[in-house]
Order: sequence, then C-alpha cells, then structure tokens
Amino acid sequence: ERLHVGTANCLTGPPNRASLSCFYKAKAKGNGSLRSVKVVHKSHVIYPRLWQHQLSDMYHMDHPNLVRLHDVYEDDHHIFLIFDYLAGPSLLEKSIGDMQFCERDAAAAFKATLQALVYLHEQSIAHLNLHPENLRYAVQPKRKGASTGSAYNDQLKLFDFGLSIEIMYLSYDLQAAEVPEGQHLPVLPFVGSQASSGERCIAPEFRDSD
Repeated sequence: ERLHVGTANCLTGPPNRASLSCFYKAKAKGNGSLRSVKVVHKSHVIYPRLWQHQLSDMYHMDHPNLVRLHDVYEDDHHIFLIFDYLAGPSLLEKSIGDMQFCERDAAAAFKATLQALVYLHEQSIAHLNLHPENLRYAVQPKRKGASTGSAYNDQLKLFDFGLSIEIMYLSYDLQAAEVPEGQHLPVLPFVGSQASSGERCIAPEFRDSD
C-alpha cells in the first residue's frame, strides 16, 4: 500500500548506526487508514537468515491480540515494517496512570496476553521480550478514568517482535562468517536449554515448605 509518512510524528528521530529503530505514524494514500511504520537501520541486522525467517513468521501471524505486519519495504540503508497503528496507551501507561484500572481489567489484560502467547507458541515462536510496554491498546478509552469494558480490553495487542525467534532455529549452528567478531546471538540467554534442544521444560513440584 502507498503511504504518506508524517516525519513530524517520529518518536525518536531517524534511525542510524547508534539507534536500533524508530516509529512513524503513517496514512494510506488510498483509503486513509492509519499505519505504524517501524524503521530499522540495516547495520543492526546481524543475522540476515534469522531476520528473514522472523519477518516471514510475523507476516503470516493472524490473531486479535497480536499487532499485524502488513508489508515490508527497504532501501539501501533501512528496512520499513508496516504495522497496525495502535492509538491507545501501553499496558504500563494504563495500569499506573488510570485509577480505574481494577482487578477485572488486570485479569482481562492477563487473559489477552496469554491468548497471544498461546498462539505464538503453537507456531513455535518465542517472543523473548515480553513486558507491559510491549502490550498496547488499539484504541483510546472514551475518557480518562472511565470504566473500560470487555470490548476495550479485547483490543490489547502484543507487539515488538524484535527479539522473537522460531524455537527450531535456536539449535542451529551459525557459520563463523555469519557472526561478526565480538558479537553473539542476543536471544539465547532468554530461552532455557530445554527449549533450544527440543526437550520439554517442566517446573519441579512445589514442596510444602515453598
């Protein structure tokens, strides 16, 4: 889709070798629908093979609690990822900035998060960067402090798959030529060795003293 990107809406400034990425608010020239454009500097794509698999996985994901990747473009220095535009606050902003964020809202957010994770895990995808700032509501509440119903809570979406990886690729041996000197695969410390080797990871039973 053809997009008009508003440069004034960039949150962090244009990406370069020092900054990993930035986001722009964009509008489709055809139907006027809003999109979020994540711009990644190519110098930060250390493992092209894993990056290509990640983008392919993201493009085919379709779940109401996951932000949708619509398209990918690139130029000589940048990669442009076209996502759904999420107009609402992050889960962190909602929970600490709204006195009406009650236990029911917390339970609904927890349910939405688990539904997204179950879908990802069914696709053998580990997100690896799960925290309240990476969960955002698609729409703004009608007014601050207003009671938010189930329809609003259903719009909570998990995004930022910058560290996500397909479990099956964790056991692959990277060729020496793929790993620049002084670099390492950043996601491995976040996943247990059982997951990367294909074994089941089962927590020990709780003892009476625990």
